[in-house]
Amino acid sequence: MGRGSAPSVRDRPVLHEYGGNRLGSGQGGQPTGPPPAPSLARRGWPNLDARRLALASIALLAVVVPLRAADFRAQVEADWLTQSTLRVQPASLSAGTTAEDARGAIDGVKNGLWGFHTSQEDQPWWQVDLGAAQPLDRVVLYNRNDGCGPRANRIKVLLGDDGKTWRLAYQHDGTNFGGYPDNKPLVVKLNGAAGPRQNLALEGAPEQSSLSQWSKKHPKGAAVGLTLEEVVSRGLRLADDLGQSGVDTRAARARLERLRDQAAQLAPDAAEPRKQLFVAAHWAIRELALANPLLDFDRIVFAKQAPGTFSHMSDQYYGWWSRPGGGLYVLEGFRTGEPRVRCLTEGRPAGSYLRPDLSCDGRRVLFAYCVYHEGLAGDPNKLDKAHLAEDAFYHLFELDLGSG
Repeated sequence: MGRGSAPSVRDRPVLHEYGGNRLGSGQGGQPTGPPPAPSLARRGWPNLDARRLALASIALLAVVVPLRAADFRAQVEADWLTQSTLRVQPASLSAGTTAEDARGAIDGVKNGLWGFHTSQEDQPWWQVDLGAAQPLDRVVLYNRNDGCGPRANRIKVLLGDDGKTWRLAYQHDGTNFGGYPDNKPLVVKLNGAAGPRQNLALEGAPEQSSLSQWSKKHPKGAAVGLTLEEVVSRGLRLADDLGQSGVDTRAARARLERLRDQAAQLAPDAAEPRKQLFVAAHWAIRELALANPLLDFDRIVFAKQAPGTFSHMSDQYYGWWSRPGGGLYVLEGFRTGEPRVRCLTEGRPAGSYLRPDLSCDGRRVLFAYCVYHEGLAGDPNKLDKAHLAEDAFYHLFELDLGSG
């Protein structure tokens, strides 16, 4: 964003809506209100033609929410640990074997996506071999949450002793069930005597009937992540690079070298001390990264969005798949230990926000927004767009950020 002080409450940002067309609807609406805005090629967006778009202005209140230093540090450090694990996972998304794809159902990851994916077939199945006969208390199933969950509405749970002969233990009644993020998975009671919190499936050998184009390899066991030595090495390379740009990196380099020497004195099983050094190395690298002379701004604009209920190459951009939550925000003071988040769309109806685009002078933001209408995704007549609310479709909005 543009440098300088943020707009105050007195300088409320002004939201301009470019209405008249439903994005993707194929129906050209007639502009209403003031005369059409001039071409956006003269307003900072050369690839957008605004000749058929109307302009309206709505004043909004900008709300500032400070982040407590302790909360900010905890969030940042948790993110570093997660990134460390993800960066060492295999980059290939190839299908692998049926067993490698099946392992995704018992890897402990619950994020609303599918854990495994069979092909289109009459009787697809997934199974896990527990290695020996075991008393089972229950089976807990977490469904996908991307619009395809109803595929499991008639799911069956079968038990067997030899992998060949099976007996039906449960068949679902056809109703929807979830698990993420509502924390209401399908629980099938089997009334065995297994430990109340012991997940026998995690150590089992999974298998499934087939592979699909959505299958992928799932590594066995948790990924170890980047080592402390690798993190320090990357930090020292960054210090070398910034030093060539004239940045004084001597203090950060000395700090990283001290952390490397301290790590060399730790016992191999000293997990917690090593973790503390790992996090300290990341803070040193963060300080280095923020010293980059290319970071000549002090605010970052971003959008929060709840993922839509349907994943597709294009259909997720129909507003009827949207979920409420999020907005347009500015992160201020990100170089400090207590950054502030300022919401620019406070007071708008619950909806979905997409892809903010900042003008060259940092004073205006263009983004897409639609209002969430409960039940619209399940409306069998939603393809008849004439009877849908106009604000259920994504529209373009321009936000004037004031003199800041």
